[in-house]
Amino acid sequence: MRSPTITTPVPGEPPAVVGVMVGAVATARRQQARFDALEIQSLASLMDEALAAARADGRCSSKREDLAIREVAAMVACEAHANDRTVQRQMSEAHVIVNDYPTVFAALSEGLITKAHVSVIVTAGANITDPEARAIFAARGVAIAMVEAPSRTRAMIEPLAELANPTTAQERHDRACQDRRVEIVDEPDGMSTLTAYLPSFTAHGVYNRLTEMAKNLNDLDSTDSDALYDDPADIAGRSAFGTAADHPDAAFERAMTGDT
Repeated sequence: MRSPTITTPVPGEPPAVVGVMVGAVATARRQQARFDALEIQSLASLMDEALAAARADGRCSSKREDLAIREVAAMVACEAHANDRTVQRQMSEAHVIVNDYPTVFAALSEGLITKAHVSVIVTAGANITDPEARAIFAARGVAIAMVEAPSRTRAMIEPLAELANPTTAQERHDRACQDRRVEIVDEPDGMSTLTAYLPSFTAHGVYNRLTEMAKNLNDLDSTDSDALYDDPADIAGRSAFGTAADHPDAAFERAMTGDT
């Protein structure tokens, strides 16, 4: 009986099976990119159908278009078990990709780049309004994305987008300042996420000030547990509600225990 042949791998070289599996992963990702492109094309086509339906009788209005898009998005959400607002956003993004970035969409369809690359390129070029400048930027972005990871692609194409953008950085900042806002999202376990969209220098100033206040209060009385603040979130909450007794944490605890 012949003993089995044992292949000893060359020192420093991975086993042959590793190369096979690496190839399988690469193939799967190319296929995934093609499926992503198919989904994007379908979502963009649905957007076109919704807009066409809204304009069918010649009475076009933004309200009619919005209602038509919402109706189609609700149908997709029901079939795909997704959130209808999310689908509506995805339809809008897909429409931009297919119509404004055909070179990027073609590269995704061929499996040359990933959906993450597409998002990076489209986001970076969002402020480029001139079609010719956008087409040049997209072609350069695809060339970079074909050989770089999404994070590296972002770092390399953002300067290109800046050069192609007809508006100055100050003009874009002034426009973005018009969208300043504060938002709250309720979370599980009696918690909420409070976010503020502010100019960067203001946001960093607020954070640094809260951090400084927390540190100073801890230094003043490190023996009083009520005066200890773990992070700026404590300061932000307490400064908005005054004393500890007024703080919503205290109200929540009283509600849970039945104390008045």
